[in-house]
Amino acid sequence: MGFPQRKHIRLKGYDYSRAGSCFVTVCVRDRRCLLSEIVGRGLAPAEVRLTACGRVAEEELLALTERYPFARLDKYVIMPNHVHMLFQITGETAGASPRPTLTLH
Repeated sequence: MGFPQRKHIRLKGYDYSRAGSCFVTVCVRDRRCLLSEIVGRGLAPAEVRLTACGRVAEEELLALTERYPFARLDKYVIMPNHVHMLFQITGETAGASPRPTLTLH
C-alpha cells in the first residue's frame, strides 16, 4: 500500500532556518481521536481533557526546546485528533539545512 502524495506547501526560495514564527498542525493517522476529548457542561466553556496519548504528546511538545535549542514553543492546543502549535525559531540559523524538519518522537 502506498502513501498519499503530499503537497509541498513551503515557499520556494524561503530560508526556513532563519529566525521567525511558524504555525504547525500535526494530525493523527486516519484522524483517529486519540489525544483528547472535548467536554462541555451546559453553557460553560468546553474543556479539553487529555488522554494518556495526549499527555505523551504534551510532554514531547514541551521537550522540543530541549531537542531544538533554536526553537521556542509559544502556544499549543491538543485537540482530539490533531495538535496546533505556534513556535519561534530564535537563532539566525537552525542548522546546516535550509529546510529543517521537526522530528516528534
